[in-house]
Amino acid sequence: MPLIYKFSKVNPAVIYGALYSLAKNGIGIIPTINQHETVIALCTMARQEQVEEKRYLKVHPIKTVESLSESQIFFIGSLPNIGRERAKDILTQFYTPLDALNNIERWHEIKDIGPKIIEKVKTVLKSPFQ
Repeated sequence: MPLIYKFSKVNPAVIYGALYSLAKNGIGIIPTINQHETVIALCTMARQEQVEEKRYLKVHPIKTVESLSESQIFFIGSLPNIGRERAKDILTQFYTPLDALNNIERWHEIKDIGPKIIEKVKTVLKSPFQ
């Protein structure tokens, strides 16, 4: 147990809340001693972000995209079971994201893309938002 807990009545969650505030402002490492403390830290951060700040989980992490081609790869790669490498293969064959989406039926021509992946992508693209 860290010394601060032995000589202080400070709740560990308060300390991790403060560390989380620092992490949001650029300090990216929050040290923990063991698994139990890591759980306390993660729960504190999640509570602070989702309950107190009323923010939802992000689907994509914040990412600075360097170029148009990186944006295109990121877009196609976000489809189910596609990822970065398959997105590059798709864009190499179809040149633009729009052409790739218009030709989903031909994705089977690309290495490692089978009918199950194609069906998952089609389901996402063709299902109404609820």
